[in-house]
Amino acid sequence: MNNTAPLGLNKYAGVVGVDHYWTHQGMPCVGGKPQEFVKQDALTLKWKALFPDMKMLQYRILSAVNYDMVVQDKITSDPDAVVRWKHAPGSSAPPNGSCPSGFAGTCGAGDVCWNGKSGCFNDPHRINNKANKCSFPISAAAYNWSNPALADWFLNDVVKPTLVHADGIWLDGIGPDNGGYMCGGVCCGFGESNSPLLQSEIDSHCKGQADATTKVQKYLIANGGWEAQKCFDYKGGSELPTQKDSPAQCAQKMAKWAAFGADHSNYNFVVAYGSRTGGRDGYNDTNVEATVAAFMLIRGQHWLFSIGPNGGSGGKSYPPYDQDSGTLTPATAKILTVRVPLLPPCACPCQLCAPGFSLAFWLSDSLTL
Repeated sequence: MNNTAPLGLNKYAGVVGVDHYWTHQGMPCVGGKPQEFVKQDALTLKWKALFPDMKMLQYRILSAVNYDMVVQDKITSDPDAVVRWKHAPGSSAPPNGSCPSGFAGTCGAGDVCWNGKSGCFNDPHRINNKANKCSFPISAAAYNWSNPALADWFLNDVVKPTLVHADGIWLDGIGPDNGGYMCGGVCCGFGESNSPLLQSEIDSHCKGQADATTKVQKYLIANGGWEAQKCFDYKGGSELPTQKDSPAQCAQKMAKWAAFGADHSNYNFVVAYGSRTGGRDGYNDTNVEATVAAFMLIRGQHWLFSIGPNGGSGGKSYPPYDQDSGTLTPATAKILTVRVPLLPPCACPCQLCAPGFSLAFWLSDSLTL
């Protein structure tokens, strides 16, 4: 049962973000075409109809995952958009056509480098399930960040549209679950000796990605948007005051974090009692009120409290789409959706500021209230 309206929870005005599993990674395809960005917009509109004042962060990723036609069309139309096999690993010689371990597809001269490790793409029961009816395989390539034109395309075509219906992005990285990290030779056992890039190219690739990310963040800041990775600092229950602490430990933590929160140079925007993937860390329904009280005493300017559901199975990118979104009890929901004033107006670089925000922040999966 959805109790949002009867309980008056529509006043919730916190920050919400979802990853691409909640939108099924753009699945199923429509007319053979994946729909990730379209589904993120549809979800934004659906939830903002329930919570008009909330701030919604849409999922975006620094790898070229072709689960939306914006990305697929760029890969197929621009030969310099993604990393391709131009020489053999660790050599200036042409590739011999066979793929090294960890790569998928074909690996001849000029071929796109694709992730060959992630079960997300390589398990036929998941995103590339035939029931999704896509006209091409979905996988992760590495954007060619050494291409000076790519950063502007990424900003204009991937990031800027998130400000039409939503309020910014939850920017994911390149790595080992569903990124194109092996193609960039940047982590997790991949480098010059077993990737398409020589070390000088890897260095250029990394600098280009960092510069593009900075460009995105500066644009969002200048246009009232959010970015929930680099600009947010996450503080879990192991660091903060919780019911498990002795009175002396609790007092020590309260003093420590109140002093930390009072000095904005210590942080950008803090999410307390959760992580970058959301959840409730260090509290439950029996002690949420006391935990919120502790939070209200230690919080500094621009702190948010992380919401997490009871239960829930997470999002899925394969049929049947039967994930359990989890629930909040009415009592907990009321505590976490009450409006409280933010502390003085924004002076920090990484967030949109508005009076009367709820204290709550929530990432990952939907809730039934």
